[in-house]
Amino acid sequence: MINHRARNWTVLLSFFVVFVLSGVGILITHPSFFIEDIEYRGFSKEALSEIEEAAKIKRESIFLVQTSQIVKNIESLERVNSCVVKRVLPSRLVITVKEHSPQLLLYSDRISGISRQGCYVPIDDIQSIPDLPVLTGITTPLSLEEYREIDNPVVSLAVDFMNSIEEKNPLWRDMISEIRYERKGLVVLLREDSLPVYLGSAKAAPVNFERFVISSNSIEDKRDNLKYIDARYEECLVLKHKEEKWTS
Repeated sequence: MINHRARNWTVLLSFFVVFVLSGVGILITHPSFFIEDIEYRGFSKEALSEIEEAAKIKRESIFLVQTSQIVKNIESLERVNSCVVKRVLPSRLVITVKEHSPQLLLYSDRISGISRQGCYVPIDDIQSIPDLPVLTGITTPLSLEEYREIDNPVVSLAVDFMNSIEEKNPLWRDMISEIRYERKGLVVLLREDSLPVYLGSAKAAPVNFERFVISSNSIEDKRDNLKYIDARYEECLVLKHKEEKWTS
């Protein structure tokens, strides 16, 4: 009796395996599931041909497409920061690509961008320059290669500062028109009135800027008469008035 039951289960299992394999075979070979449409999202128009070439997508069943390999191929492009590939049944692929985009502007021999990873981002169209904080105070020549990390300590300090404050509040970036490096550390110029705020060392600058933001409402009525704000002190903001008057 036991052998008879075991034999029955073996037969049923065999039928089930054959049924599953047959279904898989139909899915893989049926024309309805062959890729008919590839949708690209999230990048500049001039990058399309480069991304299509790198993707190396074959017109095959959507179930045979190796999405991880497509991601790897596209992310190998220097201009690409990240890539996500999704299957949309029955026959469409959606590929979302994020390029390195500028977080800061840099003035050298031309206007260019600096990404959140500290990479040089070329800006080819002068009409499309984004309204971003400008980094100044770099005194050494820069070696710039497209979408490669800029090897400069001031650039690294500014990028780290911007990343830190954007993690706390993305809107804080819009308060800044310029980031300047001086011997005493980082200085930001406020977008509203170009008022300088001294922030000190790179390590302390994000904390000092946060303290300034928290206290900014209390000094709003004084800003027209201020020459600069010194936020390098832990306990207070030091206000330098245009008529040489100091308050804290």
